[in-house]
Amino acid sequence: MPNKLIEKFHKSLDRILLRLDMVSEKPLKVAMAVSGGRDSMALLYLMNTVVRRYNIEPIVFTVDHGIRSESRDEALFVKETAEALGLECHVLSLKGLEKDNSSLQEKAREKRYDKMIKKAHSIGAHALFLAHHYDDQIETFIQRFLKGSGLKGLSSMDDVSQYKDFWVCRPMLGIRRSEIDRFVTSQAIDYVDDPSNEDDKYQRIRIRNFIQVLEDEGLGFDHFSKTVRRLQQANNALDDITSGIYKDFVKAYQKGVMQLDFMLLEKQSPEIQLRLLEKAMRQVRNNDEDHLSLSALERLCENLLSRDNVPLTLFGCQFVHMNDAICLLGMEAIKDNREIKIDCNDFIFEDRFLIKNQKDAIVRFYEEKDATQLKASLGDEAFKAVCYLPFRKTFPVILNEQGTIKTSFFHEGSEIELLY
Repeated sequence: MPNKLIEKFHKSLDRILLRLDMVSEKPLKVAMAVSGGRDSMALLYLMNTVVRRYNIEPIVFTVDHGIRSESRDEALFVKETAEALGLECHVLSLKGLEKDNSSLQEKAREKRYDKMIKKAHSIGAHALFLAHHYDDQIETFIQRFLKGSGLKGLSSMDDVSQYKDFWVCRPMLGIRRSEIDRFVTSQAIDYVDDPSNEDDKYQRIRIRNFIQVLEDEGLGFDHFSKTVRRLQQANNALDDITSGIYKDFVKAYQKGVMQLDFMLLEKQSPEIQLRLLEKAMRQVRNNDEDHLSLSALERLCENLLSRDNVPLTLFGCQFVHMNDAICLLGMEAIKDNREIKIDCNDFIFEDRFLIKNQKDAIVRFYEEKDATQLKASLGDEAFKAVCYLPFRKTFPVILNEQGTIKTSFFHEGSEIELLY
């Protein structure tokens, strides 16, 4: 059994490295997430078998999440085991997780990923390896199915994906939990038990207990793997189609405002419409990670196609019709418009704008009373061209001590830079 499992793992790693073009004569640093549980300890030992074969330098990350009192000891257990195998190990600590939060596991997972990827960048690692396996895959599929996910969600996990522009690899997706159990037992691998893995207050655990019923009805490994692969192929094909159309869908993108071709949107099938809008929102918000509700996206698309010229918001974005275009801005209107004194030469305003060389001036967002001044300094045509309603109130103006506008985001050479 051990040799068979190791061979299967090596074949999976072959595919991943080839896909990422990471086969190299020089040692490649890769990070590996190890919690101390059975699955991740199996990954630790399996990755240790490939060090010479692939010229890979695996570096272990273990996270002290602080949710349970034992978490520090578990992290130290991983560190001791990794170092006994001759592997470098970093213990990362998380803070601020609320123990009674109903979405605790999801929030902890996001924070772990963010922490590990930041560390992976800092040490020059090329990818982060995770211990997800076949049973995790089917649990994820059912969990998303129960939420009413579309094709993208039901495509489940891929053995290679990206999280915040960093490669995430799952070389154990083709391995069953039962195979891992036998491997860990045969190799006498020590691991720690997480009591939450038996707690049916978590939906994932209830789904895990239900899977056996589905398997008794014929949901076998081969059938499920084939279904997921076909869904992934269909999803990738639709992404390719969307990318081809998207180049013509974005008519212009300047001053933080994206103009989208409404007529082109109307001609597309519903699935492509949703993907085009999501792609535009993620680009203008510079956000490829946060969840975007499919139901909310469908409502947005329906409202946009109704041609009602009512400003719409979703995912921190504003939409409004402008003739045959849809204007999109990655920021909602500001309700609390305070004046702030700029106290340095490179000033970050609202985490979105970099204001240079305006020390001691005043910054606030545009108000309609500013229109007269801006028209006078920009000219009517320029004002109409760059100051779209209702987006004006989401861009800054710079005032002198007398309250007169010195410059604004709409002025050329204003040294106000949009950070995303």
